[in-house]
Amino acid sequence: MCSERLIERQKRSARVAFIFLFGVFSEGMEAADYQWPTTAKPALTSSFGEYRKGGRLHAGIDLKTWGRVGYPVLAVDDGYVWRVRTSPWGYGKAVYLRLGDGRTAVYAHLSAFDPGIQSLVEADQDRRGTYSVNLFLKPEQILAHRGDTLGYSGRTGTLFPHLHFELRDEMQRPLNVLLHGFDVKDTVPPVILSLAFVPLDADARVSDQYGPHLSNVRWDEAQGCFVSAGPIPIEGRVGVAVDVFDRADDSALTNRLAPFRLRLLVDGREVFRTTYASFGFDQVSQVDLDRNFTLQRRGIGQFHNLFRPHGNELPFYGDFSVGEGILHASVPPSGSGVALAKGIHRLQIVAEDVAGNRSEADVTVVSDRRPLVLGTIAERVGDSVRVSGTVSDEDGDSLGAIFELSD
Repeated sequence: MCSERLIERQKRSARVAFIFLFGVFSEGMEAADYQWPTTAKPALTSSFGEYRKGGRLHAGIDLKTWGRVGYPVLAVDDGYVWRVRTSPWGYGKAVYLRLGDGRTAVYAHLSAFDPGIQSLVEADQDRRGTYSVNLFLKPEQILAHRGDTLGYSGRTGTLFPHLHFELRDEMQRPLNVLLHGFDVKDTVPPVILSLAFVPLDADARVSDQYGPHLSNVRWDEAQGCFVSAGPIPIEGRVGVAVDVFDRADDSALTNRLAPFRLRLLVDGREVFRTTYASFGFDQVSQVDLDRNFTLQRRGIGQFHNLFRPHGNELPFYGDFSVGEGILHASVPPSGSGVALAKGIHRLQIVAEDVAGNRSEADVTVVSDRRPLVLGTIAERVGDSVRVSGTVSDEDGDSLGAIFELSD
């Protein structure tokens, strides 16, 4: 039961903390001692990897500026101003700071630049006769030391005041900022809202239906996890998806953040994992393979797939290849995936944030194969019609027959 695992986790809290930290660094990331990028009190309004309208992934974190503009925006470490942009849309006024370790810090939606940057921007605007500029500077043009003011927070290119902040690697791939020494107080675990079971081909069914089946979950205080009514009958190739969001202390009531890691376990064995640590801008068009496109298009919600469909080359899944995470219920597996023998199986869906808070949802499924009608024959016998058929059934389930007559 969930409560037993919760008690065991509490007994081994120190070891769990160590394991969590090791798991974060094993993603190939190293935390660094950076300066916090603004003087505003640290709080998030958005996190890394959130889904954006139009099929995009959020490449950074959004920092709360408490409804105000004008907070100083600071160099997180020594470096030089590599790029400056101004636009009425998108990032608005933005500064790209190339750091000594090869990474790039990006500050967007600024209300104003530091005077040294501003003079270069105005000169280029005058020369081009346009507001929008995209300047690439030489390393020696504008040097910055840790803690220097680069500009001021604002709302250019967006509606509400906040600071959009990114950290990119040497190849300009966005990194999850919260993995790299930027601490935000977070003692609040993710919230799991519902699960979806999605038939993946014409021979698959969930609860005797060919379409997606939603299973709402509720928090069970005694068990210490979210639970769902079950068991849920599944047959054939079925994918699991989860509707989940995270929270953090100073934005817990107003902002829904993306989780950091999602895991699917079947009968206690991990069969799939998603970790939002980094991605490339050339890969974001595949975001609708990470989120469930079918459920989104039907207006059901933003669900994270807990399986990897064909075509998904996003780097979130570690060693889990295409097809893994898919449940093959009472059918021979075709490629990667999880073979579920006939009977009841336990699924655990685990959601984690960067701070180590976690939530779990438990649900049972029953894997079964309905009897197959291999063929039927209808023949006239006097004034009647006799129908006979050949049926294949592995476990002797009873059959009901429905006959309809139409002119």
